[in-house]
Amino acid sequence: MASDDHARNFAYRVAINLAKSHLRKHLRGQRACVVLVDHADMHASGAARVLGMGAGTVRVHLMRGRRGLRERLGEPAREEPQ
Repeated sequence: MASDDHARNFAYRVAINLAKSHLRKHLRGQRACVVLVDHADMHASGAARVLGMGAGTVRVHLMRGRRGLRERLGEPAREEPQ
């Protein structure tokens, strides 16, 4: 029984750590995209080259990053430009 509990706890801890790592990676990517495009006035394609991802991925990170900023700043939601 104790070994079953240990194995289950180990599996939960691994899953939690993987989820945290995934979130950190994506939040960092959103932040980099917002900074490069909105602050450094790069086009999505230029930011994509710098970050080593596709332009579509940059646009998705921009949309999510901007939405997150608005939520944290308490601004009303608005529609993203295409």
